[in-house]
Amino acid sequence: MNILSIDTSGQLLSIALLKKDSLTEESYSSDKKHSENILPLLKKLMDKSDINFGDLNGVAFGAGPGSFTGVRIAAGVAYGIAYAHNLPIVGINNLEAIAKKVDKGVVIPCVDARMGELYMGAYKRINGELVPIIDSGVFEPCDLPNLDILDGVIVGSGVFEYKKILIEKYQGPKSYN
Repeated sequence: MNILSIDTSGQLLSIALLKKDSLTEESYSSDKKHSENILPLLKKLMDKSDINFGDLNGVAFGAGPGSFTGVRIAAGVAYGIAYAHNLPIVGINNLEAIAKKVDKGVVIPCVDARMGELYMGAYKRINGELVPIIDSGVFEPCDLPNLDILDGVIVGSGVFEYKKILIEKYQGPKSYN
């Protein structure tokens, strides 16, 4: 299985290629130049991995939340590749992707949405599956949802910016990453 993944919803331009059982991930600080950098970086990754776009079995992209322009860039490039090569495509919820990387009972991914707001979701692991316990969305730090997260963890770029507020609101989590 060969899958290309693209995410430009945040400050980093991230691309990954799953080629059979080998995963290659690369991230670049693109300084708001995702649209200029993405195609050359994709070509470089494909060349380095000795694979052509026609050898892919599918394309995935970060569908947000995040920068509207960034999501549009990733979606446009992913759809272009998928359409040109008749490949399936899937948009991935960035908050859910962050949550899946953490092995805790409750995971709250939060990303700095800029302008004094947080993108936030909350998931509970039930029988090994992540189940949303709130609707993901954009929240003002003073209006965060009430959650019982005693065995949980809060992760993501929003922790750096809003750690004090998150600790005050959610006194139960044992870690903030």
